Amino acid sequence: MKKLFSTILFVAAALMLHAEVVWNDEPHNVGSWNAKQLPIANYAVLAKANEGDIIAITVSAVQTGARITLQNTAWQGMVDEYNVAVGVHPFVLTAAMAAEINTNGLIITGENYSFTKVELLYQTPLWVGTLDDTSSWTQSDALNGESLAALSAGSILGFEIAEIHESEWHSYALRANYETNPIEGWISNTQTALHILSEADVTNLQNKTIVLLARYLKITGFYTYSEHKYYVSGINSNWSTIAYPMTENEGVWSYTIPAASGWNEFKITRGTWEAGYNWGPSAIDNEASELALDEYNNNGNIHFNAYGEDITICWNPATAKVWVKVNNLDNLTATLAGTDALCGTGWDATDVNNDMLLQDGVFTWTKNGLYLNAKTDVEYKAVINHDWNSGAFGQGNDNCSYSFGVGYHDISITFTWKDKSLQITDVTYPKMMLAGTFNPTWDGEELVYSHDDNKYSITKTIANAGVYAFKLIENATWRTDQYSAQMDRTNCTDWSFSYSNDANNTLLIDLPGDYTFTYTYEGKLLSITGFPTSFSRPASANYGSLCVPFDAELTNGRAFEITSREGDVVTITEPENIVAGHAYIIKAIDPAQPILISKKAEGDTVAAPIHDAYHYGVLGNTVTVTASYEAYVLMDNELRKVEDEGEVTVASTKAYFKLPASSLAPSALRIVEAENTSTAIENIDANQVAVKFVENGKLYILREGVVYDVTGKVVR
Repeated sequence: MKKLFSTILFVAAALMLHAEVVWNDEPHNVGSWNAKQLPIANYAVLAKANEGDIIAITVSAVQTGARITLQNTAWQGMVDEYNVAVGVHPFVLTAAMAAEINTNGLIITGENYSFTKVELLYQTPLWVGTLDDTSSWTQSDALNGESLAALSAGSILGFEIAEIHESEWHSYALRANYETNPIEGWISNTQTALHILSEADVTNLQNKTIVLLARYLKITGFYTYSEHKYYVSGINSNWSTIAYPMTENEGVWSYTIPAASGWNEFKITRGTWEAGYNWGPSAIDNEASELALDEYNNNGNIHFNAYGEDITICWNPATAKVWVKVNNLDNLTATLAGTDALCGTGWDATDVNNDMLLQDGVFTWTKNGLYLNAKTDVEYKAVINHDWNSGAFGQGNDNCSYSFGVGYHDISITFTWKDKSLQITDVTYPKMMLAGTFNPTWDGEELVYSHDDNKYSITKTIANAGVYAFKLIENATWRTDQYSAQMDRTNCTDWSFSYSNDANNTLLIDLPGDYTFTYTYEGKLLSITGFPTSFSRPASANYGSLCVPFDAELTNGRAFEITSREGDVVTITEPENIVAGHAYIIKAIDPAQPILISKKAEGDTVAAPIHDAYHYGVLGNTVTVTASYEAYVLMDNELRKVEDEGEVTVASTKAYFKLPASSLAPSALRIVEAENTSTAIENIDANQVAVKFVENGKLYILREGVVYDVTGKVVR
């Protein structure tokens, strides 16, 4: 069993050890042998212990016959130490001892002493080999001076003695500058002999060439002991094993290189180049890494390139894996520079219009709707920070290249920072144009492509009814095939149009209107949807409803909105304008003539009806109103509620009506025009030669032998 030999002097408890604390508290008095035993509960630290590590106990007071005993929590003895003094007592762990405390914990017991702290120190080799002397002093090569220079008072050195030869002079030493032996010890059996450095030892070892000496014994290892600590070696071409210490957080060690640039190589070390205590390319975890790591030219080092990022090197001893993180990539700019046909400005790395958007470590450049009328070859690269000297990436050392076909292109180019790779995605669709007899000399008009549904469309205003022929042009080539056409006539029940699938694709239109041609390239499906810009409602003396998708004006008609309701009466008022998508109540001025509805030349249009508290218009497909709607429809100059099992079909361009949700809803509502509303009789008087008269207290008008009341209704 390896343990501290009695010739080693114990240092005062005030000396600082670089170790992991297992327990630290007020002095614990062990007392007599059977008095007090202290279980150490910090199993998370003890679980890290390995063969060759040290358990260090800081003793604060002793009495005659003091004795330290280490046991596991199964009360199995591991070490007895009788030569107990005030100071630090280190115990070297054998493989069996390390296994015991890994799983069963630790009890510190004994008698006649007090202790204040228990620490775990990890073994790090300063030299490993065979130094065997059978006659006189034998010395090693020079040791790692920087590792020795990093030691301080309180640091512990260990000399692993493998064999003792026939002699009385079994000794080891450290020699400084090949002249003096500032540290020397004598030993009588195989063990790991420990030495705790004093201030004088540190002074004598620093800035000197140090060699290890053996006399009549075999030394196989020379160690130092400290807290677990890892270093990055190689940064800025500094291959010191201890120059760049890493910090630990939840088991992961890290070191950050601010504004890293250029070529970088490194290794992870435990402060020594001895085998098993440094890690290179075999530890690379490129799946976790935010930069691609590799081994350069089989030199045993980990390599990456940097361009001004903050690079954090991460190391997990538990998995023996290393990776890097990029901390401020958003401080960098990547710009696409390339052929003028692609980028708009040929190979201009300073063009901010071609800056790429960064998200999750990937820069992306997009351009939609780029039209090329001929096959076009392009080349490109990603340039860092608008400067070719900062870094430029393509396909290896060459430019990336791509060949575009004729047509429109939606282009996305990604630049992945991790491996500096570029990928292009090209969604191609042809330029489609509509030409026909509704344009002079068959001039073509371009259809608009929708990325949402991959369809083309164009809306044309056709001013006159008639028969029209048309064709589609694809990328300047006239198409000769016919199309599977769908005709949508749901927008209005009062007119129709038809399509003939012949050589020139004939369209028969009853009424002038806005006609939308929608073309699906896959399947060659053509859909034509129309809405007349001028149509009429049959002559009638009753109220009707109206909803059109354009700002409109009426000929021989008046429009009203519901503005209030009291009991079973709703008041209607004429609006200033008939607005696209809104619902109205309408009535003919001359009930013997139809109402003409016309689109305003400069008005707005909508695709769907716009509802409010009272008005619900219908555009497109019909709406079947049932009792669940709690709605009213016009009937016999009243608003009748749809109740019970009844249902009413409301066609496109018409409307139904509701009351605000808080209102009680009678079965029928009478309609009253507001006092400031222009009456039908006044409109007749304003537009026709007529005579007003009063009969039985009521106002009437006589025009061309016909008598009208104030609502415009024919009385006789």
